[in-house]
Amino acid sequence: MDLLIPFGLSNTTNEVIEPHEADRGRACDAYCPGCKTPLLSRHPQDTETRIHFAHDSRHPKASKKTIQDCPFNGPLAIALMARALAPQLSGESLSNPELNIRVSCKLCNSEIFTDSVSIKNSITIKKAESSYTKFGALFDLRIELGNASILIWLAYADRPLPEIEYKNLERIGVLKIDVNSFDSFQFKRGTKSFQDSVKDFLLLDGKREWIYHPAEKKRATEKAKENNHSCVVFECSKCNSKWFHDVKKMPECPKKCAIRYTKKSMNQTKIAYEDTFFISRY
Repeated sequence: MDLLIPFGLSNTTNEVIEPHEADRGRACDAYCPGCKTPLLSRHPQDTETRIHFAHDSRHPKASKKTIQDCPFNGPLAIALMARALAPQLSGESLSNPELNIRVSCKLCNSEIFTDSVSIKNSITIKKAESSYTKFGALFDLRIELGNASILIWLAYADRPLPEIEYKNLERIGVLKIDVNSFDSFQFKRGTKSFQDSVKDFLLLDGKREWIYHPAEKKRATEKAKENNHSCVVFECSKCNSKWFHDVKKMPECPKKCAIRYTKKSMNQTKIAYEDTFFISRY
């Protein structure tokens, strides 16, 4: 994803500045967010190339090695701009994807039910903060929605999603947005500012999926109780295998022995959702 350098930081205010807002050349008075090297604002004559920043390699404070090692690339630029947008997001609408869940029993491997947790919709942001730490990882944004919140993780190469402790997510959702779904071609050919492009990507256009929805555990628990799933241990007198099996289904030996060798090993047991149910999302 080649976005050149779509924004810099002002030497005077330390705030985000875009190339079209800056004076030409060194007069832009900005530096690179990735390596701190002074920038040049370039205003190409051709209409094919957007106004952009570039490292000022001839500046007295510039280092060739620092420029070569600069980590500032397209995905990081999008993530940093998204974080910078946090104070502007109050009152904006955030697009949410639909979420369906499939609940299975860990003991007998039976699919218990499938259900819809959330339809595709938009929700109003009450407040947003950037760089929120949870599970030992730095999430890009935390979105407040009143009595619940959403942690947003902007995913790109070399930035895998952290391990989520689902038991510690009461009223907290986790939403992953794929940075690679940002339309860099449209940005380079269009006139919309980088800030506005990233804002639209974050709130509406970016490919997103629920890693965890605040309502899914409650929904799954309610449906599990309605379903009244139970499984029991069976054993095979021929091969001595033992296994959990859904009481609503005909038992079958894992080694395919004849059913006449199969019998119950213990009394029927009700299974508690928190301990033995597994949720998959789609």
